[in-house]
Amino acid sequence: MNRVLPCILIFLILTGPSCGTVYRAEKKEHRNISIQPDSGWLQGAGYDAARQLIEPYKKKVDTETQLVIGSTEVILLRQKPEGTLCNLAADAVKEKAEQLAYQRIDLCVLNYGGLRIPSIGKGDITTGKVFELMPFENELVLLTVKGSTLKELFHIMALNGGWPVSGAAFRIKDQDAIEIQIGQVALDSAATYQLVTSDYLANGGDNASCLKEAIHRKDLHYKVRDAITDYIKLHSPLNLSLQGRIR
Repeated sequence: MNRVLPCILIFLILTGPSCGTVYRAEKKEHRNISIQPDSGWLQGAGYDAARQLIEPYKKKVDTETQLVIGSTEVILLRQKPEGTLCNLAADAVKEKAEQLAYQRIDLCVLNYGGLRIPSIGKGDITTGKVFELMPFENELVLLTVKGSTLKELFHIMALNGGWPVSGAAFRIKDQDAIEIQIGQVALDSAATYQLVTSDYLANGGDNASCLKEAIHRKDLHYKVRDAITDYIKLHSPLNLSLQGRIR
């Protein structure tokens, strides 16, 4: 934290309240400064001035991140092959995408690595906790894909031991996905499906290059994090359990 303090100060100054004047950077310079915990600078006037500058912003951030948006009656876990925290994220994205697109969506797939904390404990859930879970600015993308493309995607999911999924189920055997079902119906390689995912995966991230072969793409311009927040607000108190989506 101490090593990036100068950068934070510059960011706060440049992004502070506007007075109507627009500034344009003509030159950029940076350097890394390593500040050790026992450094005299941390007890000097420079540190005190920096702290005073940051304090108003810190108070605002603390107020917003401590806002309670809902609660859970059980511990939510990020686990493989299936976890309640994974199911929460996937269900939230699928539900929000259907609201935004005004249509039924067959399934949602998210990448496991996109969820950044192992659990959410019983009790209140704050905005800050959702930011910890999903710190990235990823947005929802609706794809029309062939069943054959989904089969490739499920193979990638199986190789990784399972990813968050909603609206689908499958079994992992010998690092491959078998008995794939979409909405309780066996996957048809020749059919087309509506898949909602993150822009990260839609762009081929996490080796999901098969999704770049989608028949049609629609960017929904809504953050994954906000979809999760909306879901928690709407469905609290949460009482989620494993459903055998991935076995």
